[in-house]
Amino acid sequence: MLEDYKVMELLANSQSYLVIISRNVKSLVFGVNNIFKISSNEGYHYLEPYYNFNVSFYRKPYVVITEDSNSAYEFYRKLFNLKGINVMSSNGKTGLPKIIKHYVESNYNVLVVFDGCGIGNMLLENHQYFSHPRVQCFAEESFEWILLVSDVFYPILKRIRNG
Repeated sequence: MLEDYKVMELLANSQSYLVIISRNVKSLVFGVNNIFKISSNEGYHYLEPYYNFNVSFYRKPYVVITEDSNSAYEFYRKLFNLKGINVMSSNGKTGLPKIIKHYVESNYNVLVVFDGCGIGNMLLENHQYFSHPRVQCFAEESFEWILLVSDVFYPILKRIRNG
């Protein structure tokens, strides 16, 4: 088998799409919006997103867990502390399942905030934690993406684009 970097180099230099159908994707980094399932309706087959994290927050969480331990963590800590909700960091995506499991087994509602751009392989391995009824997920591309598309930065980006 080719080394991972050689495969990525071949893909980056091609004009092709790559479809991977596999149960073993541990070494491949991909986003949650790149995971699909094949569905069918009256003989027509189509792809639809496997995960849908664009849900409204219908329960007040006991705790908010962020994947990030820097800027995003600080932002969400200040935001949710205003509502009396504790915020903690998992210090990276690999720490999320253990912390989620702890709070779910203690019957607490949890809001998990993570960057959706590179966590797909970890979600598949730990689906039972992220799909639990007590767990709500907020997964955008990245915290930086949220900032860039917010109204705060739009005037700055517009000036940069227009010179």
